[in-house]
Parts: sequence; C-alpha cells; structure tokens
Amino acid sequence: MDFEVRSTDDVTNETLRDEFAKAALRGLLSSPHLVGQHAHESPSQAAKLAYQYADAMLKARSKK
Repeated sequence: MDFEVRSTDDVTNETLRDEFAKAALRGLLSSPHLVGQHAHESPSQAAKLAYQYADAMLKARSKK
C-alpha cells in the first residue's frame, strides 16, 4: 500500500468536520463491537462511516 506524502500546509487546512471524523474513526477502530464489524470491512468503509458520524456531530452542534 502506498501512502501519499503531504506537506504540513495540507494538515493545517483541516476543517472541524475533519477533526470530528478523525475522532470518530479512532473510536470506530478501537471499539468495533459498538457499531458492528462494518467499520473493519475496508478502509474506505471506515472512512465513510467516520464522516457520517462527523456530519451528525456538526448537525447536532448547529441545533444548540
């Protein structure tokens, strides 16, 4: 598997959505039993699920 090397400038352009997705992904990968095993089917499935959680967090945040 090849990994793309990014500059640190790319990292600083992260959005709040990206931050939420990173947090969700860490949780999904460390506790797959909480959401079923589908987070481990593939990296792309895990990423998609993490962004679904991030979008839900943003939506809940906007309803404050």
